[in-house]
Amino acid sequence: GDNIDNNRQMLKLNTWPEKCTFAENNTLFCAVPRDLPQGAGILPEVAANSLDDMYKIDLKSGLKTNVSLGGDYNVQNISYDKTKNKIYFTDKNLNGVYEINL
Repeated sequence: GDNIDNNRQMLKLNTWPEKCTFAENNTLFCAVPRDLPQGAGILPEVAANSLDDMYKIDLKSGLKTNVSLGGDYNVQNISYDKTKNKIYFTDKNLNGVYEINL
């Protein structure tokens, strides 16, 4: 409990933790809504129809790189497969599992 917040970093990305996944200790991928209506920070469902952009974040340098989603998605259930070097996710409004080759 004494070390809570010791490694906290401001990413300067307006998104929620559930739209992010770790790829390695120092690499994070996050889906970031293109547009956040007022109140979305408190009630995420306000942004239910917002489309996302994907970013790769280097936690050591702070560098953020855009990663193409290959379409317009509202990303959910994001995960990283180290063996295949892919990101998998679902879309809030569409059926199916989508993948990004990295």
